[in-house]
Amino acid sequence: MNEKEILISGLNITPETIDDADNIYKYMGCDPEITKYTGWNPYFCLESTIEKIKHDLESEDTYSWVIKKDGEFIGTIGAYDYKADEKSIEIGYSIARHHWGKGYAGAAAKAVVQFLLNQPHIDRVSAWSHKDNEASRRVLLGAGLKEVSVNDEQVIYELVKVK
Repeated sequence: MNEKEILISGLNITPETIDDADNIYKYMGCDPEITKYTGWNPYFCLESTIEKIKHDLESEDTYSWVIKKDGEFIGTIGAYDYKADEKSIEIGYSIARHHWGKGYAGAAAKAVVQFLLNQPHIDRVSAWSHKDNEASRRVLLGAGLKEVSVNDEQVIYELVKVK
């Protein structure tokens, strides 16, 4: 997919590159709090981080960005699992722990959701969070997504383009 740089309120959301692997591994893969609610860690070693980035770069149905402020790594955000027949895509994000609570995830999620819904091939953006992850739930609601279902572990959100 054609990735663009997104600039918002002092944040740069730029397409992910192999050069980002060290920071992604250091701040995402090495911190168990980052994956506490996800149950998976594609960045558990530098090699797996590089492989994940290569996969994202080669994928035709994935957007993958890094979030930076003044050149400093803040986190990652992406959109994946594009379903052409439904014109839908799912978003996910991770913020380095020392940047939690600063509003970066919310600002980035809101900007990415707007970007995605401005694409002619996307009508629906979805996401999920662990039901106990209150911070992530606030981010997704603040980005305009609506809670559509809850089960024992997850809350599912979506936002449908108004035509």
